[in-house]
Amino acid sequence: MGILANVKLSKKDMLEELQAKLRLLHKKLTQQELLDKCVEFTQQNFDRFVNEHFVDVALTEEKIATIKKNIYHGEINYPGKTHDELLYGG
Repeated sequence: MGILANVKLSKKDMLEELQAKLRLLHKKLTQQELLDKCVEFTQQNFDRFVNEHFVDVALTEEKIATIKKNIYHGEINYPGKTHDELLYGG
């Protein structure tokens, strides 16, 4: 057995529902065993997992050109605020 860790789970209700569905199929797993199997499955299907759950925003040459064309090169004058405050808030 590996190292045990406490993990806060925001989708505990979904984990319990999944566990109940498996029990109906006569597959009795603890929540720890179920999470372990989920991690193993994700590891084995890593590329598919990333492609389905994380959007990779690719910039085309056309989008890059549009961004460069719209860059403002002038001075920003705003009394009482630094450039960082204007850009990042504050």
